[in-house]
Amino acid sequence: MPKYDKIHPVDFLRELTGKVMEGRLPVLSWGGMLLNQDGVIITDDVENEYISADNPPKVIETEYAQELSWLFMQLRDGLPDVVLNLRRSVFFSFLADAALRCIARGCDLTGIALGVIGEATLLEAQDLRDKAQAIKDELLASAGSLQDLAEKI
Repeated sequence: MPKYDKIHPVDFLRELTGKVMEGRLPVLSWGGMLLNQDGVIITDDVENEYISADNPPKVIETEYAQELSWLFMQLRDGLPDVVLNLRRSVFFSFLADAALRCIARGCDLTGIALGVIGEATLLEAQDLRDKAQAIKDELLASAGSLQDLAEKI
């Protein structure tokens, strides 16, 4: 799957959801994702993973480690503004929490993946809302400056 730096995030999320619904999540050729520096480990065997005692990561232990690792990487690459604005560790933490909630409910791969995509969608919506609010604030500040200028003239 190509990087999504030119596709709109809504289209990216829709396409990714379609892949999940069609059961087309790729399986990585290597094990799960080790994001210890970002606070998340996705694995199918936690006993074989090094876990820092100082700053323990969130551990997602599941038989779907390879598929979820692929999904997390796709979301990281497809939503770069969200990752940048939140920081990678916070972004992955939200996704990990969503995956862990789904796993605790006994969801299958489709359910877990849709839960993670749903969380990413919420993060994207919050990012867009924050950007819209910043534009609104800037326009209001500009309007105030124009009003002051008009009064001086």
